[in-house]
Amino acid sequence: MAEKTQARFNKEIIVVIDEKDFEFNVTPAAYIAYLNELQADDKYHPHFNLCAATVSSKQKDEVKELISHPAVAMSVGSKLINEYSKDVVVSVSKIHGSAGDDLNKKITISIDGKNFDFIFTPKSYITYINDLQNDDKYVPNFNLCSGVVVPEHLEEVLELLGHPATTMSVGSKLINAYSKGCLLYTSPSPRDRQKS
Repeated sequence: MAEKTQARFNKEIIVVIDEKDFEFNVTPAAYIAYLNELQADDKYHPHFNLCAATVSSKQKDEVKELISHPAVAMSVGSKLINEYSKDVVVSVSKIHGSAGDDLNKKITISIDGKNFDFIFTPKSYITYINDLQNDDKYVPNFNLCSGVVVPEHLEEVLELLGHPATTMSVGSKLINAYSKGCLLYTSPSPRDRQKS
């Protein structure tokens, strides 16, 4: 994705810490780095690094001292993420099974009030799952969204996917919508109980 295109998704954010204003510039690259650093056993460092990487250079030393306290880093990092992604509105409008094929689904997703169609297949699901094997959380979602959108919506959706929060939200909605019809039973299943 072109750097110029992504620059329009940069967001200046002011966070007040101990009654003092601190200026942050959250960029798509900083947001993606934050996502990729998140681990089940370490939430502190991604928040710390996001704060340190996006604060204005003249306030960097002061902020680093403040965010060395884990609660401050978590609080400020969470505020930056929430503020960066708050304008992104994504919802699932419709889910249709394709004629004669229960495994393919046409999913209509509303992004900022406009509907876009995606055709989700077992192959696209497997590719997404396999892509998640690396440490990058953004690229599998971008590839999924851009790979299953119907051709007539591709150009417009690609522009919207320039905002990484949109990409992550659409990817999540697609996976959840596609998985909705899957019923998993542990033994004994309802069918097994009826036989006994």
